Amino acid sequence: MRCVAATAGADRLPPLVLVTVLASALLHASWNVLLARAPRGNDTTAVALALGLLAWTPLAITRWRVDSGVWPYVCASAALELAYFGALNLAYARVPAHAAYPVARGLAPVFLLPIAAASGGRLPSWAGLGVAAISAGVLLTSWGEVDRRAVGYAVPVAVCIAAYTLVDSRGLHHADPAAYLWLTMIPVATVLLVIRVVVGRGTGAVRAQLRPSTLAMGVGIFGAYGLVLAALAMVSVIQVPAVAAVRESSIVFVIALSWLPTSRARPTLAAALGAVLVFAGVATLAIT
Repeated sequence: MRCVAATAGADRLPPLVLVTVLASALLHASWNVLLARAPRGNDTTAVALALGLLAWTPLAITRWRVDSGVWPYVCASAALELAYFGALNLAYARVPAHAAYPVARGLAPVFLLPIAAASGGRLPSWAGLGVAAISAGVLLTSWGEVDRRAVGYAVPVAVCIAAYTLVDSRGLHHADPAAYLWLTMIPVATVLLVIRVVVGRGTGAVRAQLRPSTLAMGVGIFGAYGLVLAALAMVSVIQVPAVAAVRESSIVFVIALSWLPTSRARPTLAAALGAVLVFAGVATLAIT
């Protein structure tokens, strides 16, 4: 699939990549809203990953293509995913999803830009304007929230997102996206399950999470990142920040979903305007 990037010959993302990433964004926003509403986020995450892994297995086996060079990337990505889920659950335990999510997702493409440039690529035009819009949106999103530490909790999540996105874009040279995701998530799901069983002194708390919403969340996790990996496999290194940027359209989906009647906390007007600014910034990074 790497041939798509070669024939595209430009920094702009091909239409197929755009559609793929936008579908991923909707799935990603949906499972994050489900996780943010879960009373026992760590237990729910562990069970959701295990269920998602089982559901993903047939696809991974069907599309199996792996060479020996993949293992360093699988190990690094698994470690970063573990850090990501830990930071994400901590953030959602402290601040509402509509406060933490835009900050975490909006900053990730900003962190990726200088790394992509250092890899020998050309920075997109108007990158500075996109970065400025994201920064302003991040500040506005957390403005007026009861807990203004939202930025502090969300920044580690953003660092993990940027890091594993970069690692995965390289690792996909050595494996099919479906097989790569399966290999990466085996240690993540296993470690999180073991931790929750040990912390809970048994399997009772884990078994309590075996319900349809947890399965939906697990399928959403794998579906969302599986689509992103498929998109990353179709682009060059310099286009990786653009893929990450388009994926952050999920920010708008999260804000919209947070206004549903079942939401425990509604976003403020400042948070909604901040999300729009963040989205404008990432859109600028994606299309220029």
